[in-house]
Amino acid sequence: TDYIRTPDNVLLGVGGAIDFYMNHNGTNSFLQNNTGQLIIKNTDTNEDIFIQGDDGGDVKTAIQVDVSETVRVKLPNDNQRLTIGADDDLQLSHESNNNYIATYAGNLILEQNTNDADIIFNCDDGSGGVTAYITLDGSATITKLHKNTKLLDSIQLQVGDSADAKFYHDGSNTYLD
Repeated sequence: TDYIRTPDNVLLGVGGAIDFYMNHNGTNSFLQNNTGQLIIKNTDTNEDIFIQGDDGGDVKTAIQVDVSETVRVKLPNDNQRLTIGADDDLQLSHESNNNYIATYAGNLILEQNTNDADIIFNCDDGSGGVTAYITLDGSATITKLHKNTKLLDSIQLQVGDSADAKFYHDGSNTYLD
């Protein structure tokens, strides 16, 4: 009266043609849908959906779908990584106090596909606010630097396909070649 128990490798199915079933093969557990979409739904007001696992004695939430205010998918623990690609080629992570976007194959391309829209690099403005430092202006087809730019000693500002013009400071002298 409290539960249904079957031996390993027995399907517990629902639907006329076993449209949905679950089973355990002695090693792994399976949920399988054979007709239509598989929908996981929580209809309790402001309650989330959690996917948890045991990492060797401690059960942790690996993924949380937070629906309390706006719907967000969370990796709620520090040092978790969202990886994409067969060899974890692209990784997004938060580790302690730092955040990373890392690629381990090919180029990292930031691409804006909205007509006449920009890519804007914002950062703290030193006064508790946030401001734009660099804008890749799609409508004007120009890069805008909104703050001073510092080239360290012996770093060159090069102009031309073959660095035809160079401007730099070596710590003692300033050169325009």
